Amino acid sequence: MAFDSFSFLLFFAAVLILDRALALRWRKVLLLIASWLFYAGWNPYFLPMLIATSTLDWWLGGRLMAAAGSAKKSWLMLSLLSNLGVLAYFKYRFFIAENFDSILHTHWLAALKTPGVISWALP
Repeated sequence: MAFDSFSFLLFFAAVLILDRALALRWRKVLLLIASWLFYAGWNPYFLPMLIATSTLDWWLGGRLMAAAGSAKKSWLMLSLLSNLGVLAYFKYRFFIAENFDSILHTHWLAALKTPGVISWALP
């Protein structure tokens, strides 16, 4: 669903009307589900990954709020590493695989090609 489409206008209007009708606690749930539905409108195959990462962030955020002292830093680092890890995988997997293959080929190890990289559209 593109931002300049009529379907997005209807979707946005429905979410806005529901948002104004709900209490604050349910507004957050509505906006989360609306975000997931909007993303699924573009590519539903990545919806499980989005749900998993947002659920992990919610859980890690709870641990971060409950922690004290240096444990907060550990929970924050875990959250950052998980999010940056997903980003790095989708952004740099081809770059890393191609450079690794190039290094192997340069050093006469052409027979040790890296396994094929899964070709996915970026989320």
